[in-house]
Amino acid sequence: MPITEFASLSLIPPNTLSDPHVVDLFSKVSSWQLSSSGYSLTFFTNPAEPAEIYLITGWDDVRAHEKWIASSKNQELLQIAEGFLNIIGMVHLDLD
Repeated sequence: MPITEFASLSLIPPNTLSDPHVVDLFSKVSSWQLSSSGYSLTFFTNPAEPAEIYLITGWDDVRAHEKWIASSKNQELLQIAEGFLNIIGMVHLDLD
């Protein structure tokens, strides 16, 4: 059964969503993860705190997501994000 990934992220000041390196990272996350999972990603921000970003996407199952997390492409994304983006938390929801 498909699952939903919900991740909470936070930009490290003074980085903003309009910074070219941030835009480039989220573009890569979207395309690379989509090619692995087959599910589109949606990003939301908290209007009260624009540095907070929420990612919502799907996976065929938790194992597929864990495989992505360990992949070289995801590890490359984590290296790119280091220093300007924190991963606050991530959960899997049992819903499509």
